Amino acid sequence: MTLPCARKNEILTQELFEETMVYDRVSHRAHVLNQTVALVWESADGQNSIDEIARILHHKLGLPADRSVVLLALQELGESGLLQEPVNAEPAPDRLTRRQVAQRLALAGASLALVPLVTSVLAPTPAMAASSVSQSQAETDLIDVALEAELDPNYYTNKTAETDLSAAETAFSKGNYSSEISDLDGVLKALGLPPLS
Repeated sequence: MTLPCARKNEILTQELFEETMVYDRVSHRAHVLNQTVALVWESADGQNSIDEIARILHHKLGLPADRSVVLLALQELGESGLLQEPVNAEPAPDRLTRRQVAQRLALAGASLALVPLVTSVLAPTPAMAASSVSQSQAETDLIDVALEAELDPNYYTNKTAETDLSAAETAFSKGNYSSEISDLDGVLKALGLPPLS
């Protein structure tokens, strides 16, 4: 049985409106956890199984008691370095995508805002300083477009929109905000929506 355990040493947390900011003092990265991921992180105490965490999500957030939601959240927490060790579900599934989990939640009538999401922010780099777009504006734009895309039923059949959103997330994580904005505009264009500017 897998008993995931969150990493709490060298971590500072700040509760935000419906999110939790986690600052990793080792990697000097800040991670914003949406409600779902924050609750999984809090519940991953080395005592609760994946199924027990799924029941906690069901009880506190009204999500279906679906292991895939927990596994996606744990996958994102592991990639962010916020677990003591990666979780290997038994049997090991292929890498879950946010799209797959969003589709399951949508079919169950749950809010797509509860799809597990971790947004990571790096310490300022020269690329960030040279950008005409602020880090906070870039983060806001990324979250807004990601949510808008996931609420648009055409997003799930539009490979261009999906590719551009992935490229925007990568550009944001590297501090290349100008490129991120261009990619976000590509998502919006692919979905027939007006650009950011």
